[in-house]
Amino acid sequence: MMTDSKRTRYTLFSTLIAPHLDSACTLAGWMVGSDSVEDVVRDACFRAMRCLMEEDSETDESNGRVLLLSFVHQSGRAWVRRQDFAAGRYLNSGDSSLAEADSKLSGWGVSSDVSLHRDDALHRIRDCSEAEINKWLMGLPLACRVAMVLRDIEGLRYDQIAQVVGITPDQVTPRLAEAQRLLHRAWMVDQFAENERRDDL
Repeated sequence: MMTDSKRTRYTLFSTLIAPHLDSACTLAGWMVGSDSVEDVVRDACFRAMRCLMEEDSETDESNGRVLLLSFVHQSGRAWVRRQDFAAGRYLNSGDSSLAEADSKLSGWGVSSDVSLHRDDALHRIRDCSEAEINKWLMGLPLACRVAMVLRDIEGLRYDQIAQVVGITPDQVTPRLAEAQRLLHRAWMVDQFAENERRDDL
């Protein structure tokens, strides 16, 4: 027979956590890769349930999504830190690839300090393959990658993104602008590299 405590936990999970497991898996996948998604999401679910049980909060379904994603973000960052520490890397492991991109663009006589409106950038990459876009996103620093995933894939508002990643709403816009700039830079590197290969043929 189900006790009141178990019934409460089941109700909280089924109404506030379970509806957002797909979103949790999406964010975790972009943070840690497919092989470790299950571990990160499981840990996030335990943390979210413990938070709900301890605070006895009146969290609705929409806030339940933000709550779960915030714990996915925390668990994902902890996982990345452990992996980077073990491999002798820093948290923003994409920085080395970005530095390499700067070097390549400099060699082509192109400035990497490019300002591009979001709509213009989306227009330029809309014909690119999903594999190419995924590669560019995975090459971004973790904070920029998470911000783009939360806005462009999960469709969160700026105030919700701020809650998930633990920053103020005013900090979301510059973070997304930086992500857009770096994404465009990655696109530029591939475009110039492709042109160079064609010239060599």
